[in-house]
Amino acid sequence: MRKLAVLVCCLVIAAMAVPAMAASKIDFEGKLIVLHHNLYNFNRASEKDYAQSDSFFESRLHFGVDFKPNDDVLVHWSFRAPDYVRWGVATQGNSNAAEVYTRAIYATITQDWGALSIGRLEEEFPTSHQGLATLGYSYGGDYIYTLPFDNSSVVDGISYTKKFDNGFGINVYYAKDETQDPNADTPNRYKDVDKDRFGVEPFYQWTDGGVAINFEYVRDMTDEYDYDNNPPTLEDERVKDYAFFINPAVTQTWGAFSVRFEGKIGWGEATWRDVNDNVKYKEKQEGLGFYLEGNYNYGAGDINLMAWYADGSNVDERYDETGKKTTHDLVNMGDFAPFLVAYYGNTLPNRVSSYNDFSAWGAGSAMVYLQDDRGILGDGSNHWGIGILGNHSFTDKIKVNYGLGFFRLVEPYWTKKWVRKEFGVEVPTQDKNLGVEIDLGVHIDLIDNVSFESQFGYMFNGKAYKNLEIKNDRLVFEDPKDTFAWVSALTVSF
Repeated sequence: MRKLAVLVCCLVIAAMAVPAMAASKIDFEGKLIVLHHNLYNFNRASEKDYAQSDSFFESRLHFGVDFKPNDDVLVHWSFRAPDYVRWGVATQGNSNAAEVYTRAIYATITQDWGALSIGRLEEEFPTSHQGLATLGYSYGGDYIYTLPFDNSSVVDGISYTKKFDNGFGINVYYAKDETQDPNADTPNRYKDVDKDRFGVEPFYQWTDGGVAINFEYVRDMTDEYDYDNNPPTLEDERVKDYAFFINPAVTQTWGAFSVRFEGKIGWGEATWRDVNDNVKYKEKQEGLGFYLEGNYNYGAGDINLMAWYADGSNVDERYDETGKKTTHDLVNMGDFAPFLVAYYGNTLPNRVSSYNDFSAWGAGSAMVYLQDDRGILGDGSNHWGIGILGNHSFTDKIKVNYGLGFFRLVEPYWTKKWVRKEFGVEVPTQDKNLGVEIDLGVHIDLIDNVSFESQFGYMFNGKAYKNLEIKNDRLVFEDPKDTFAWVSALTVSF
């Protein structure tokens, strides 16, 4: 609280000093959000007694400040005070939970030659959002869900954008996603263990549409070894990934109808050394994904028909005969989350926060849960879906939204080939059906600067989530129970 008081005093003093600065300007905004989560069976259990469920309130306070010494220079600072606090819990076990901390801070210089931004950049920059985002398309910015293949996180880096009068433009960026802490007590703390991204994205926009294509190179030298349990030597288990991505996007509108497409392909190579047999391994990586949407606007609302697909690697390379995963998932849907339950953490809560971890016991996206539960890396790869999403405004203050989604795996994560006798029970090849979800929500503007929204989602879990259970002293495969979430938020903007 003392830190917050100091920050507020500094801002007040700065605001009072503005009149003395002829060309200077300070813009300040923020949000206070109170959320309620009601969750049932987010671990996809087959028995009611084993279902992980929760109901809790939390509070969030987010600030953003723009310092403008002149029309060509902007310094942006956003901070959390706190990021979130769960009611009734003094600490969250998270350094960002109850602390005042800087989330993003960067400077932007705008001249005739373009706009250059440097620092810890917000999500809207090309370091996090490309493709459809570059063409000006969004679901409401950070406060709904992230566009396909994009990430809802800040990134340290440099971004340059130039738009020409003839509709052409270009984005160029560099991002430092990860680096080794030199103060960490690890053997490789002074080694080259960075993850860097370099991107170039030319684009062209016309009155009713646009096209963009992003080219990205990723160099990942980060070390994924568990130092606490089995420290490696200086040369062992240093993952080295190199990958290239092409990310095209197209939009076109004809009156009330519009079509949007975004795709992503990637290929590369990973190299590492196994500390147990001291053998150097290499593997090829490849991935493919796409998103297609048709939209109809009838004045009082929209209807969206959408389809998406992501497969990070060839299924033939996904496992060897022992069941060990032999390739990384190269292309995934990022933080894309069109439905509340299947992608819990990115939809309604993301409308009032840019963070995806909302449950004290760690419930996450159904797609990510499946991967984590089966030992699979990646976020939202190896699945496809189709959905209908819509909204209707009854008045200028009341809007209802709805959705129906169907989800399936591209390929099963386990087959009879290597788990036929696993756990002493006959294990069939995994079913591809992830499930069906129905969503219904409402947004109400109560008074100026105060809004309330609530969304309910129910997912009929598919057989891909079958669980091993004990029945009559025998291990058997059981179908999962269904999952639902009801999340509400009261937001005060200032």
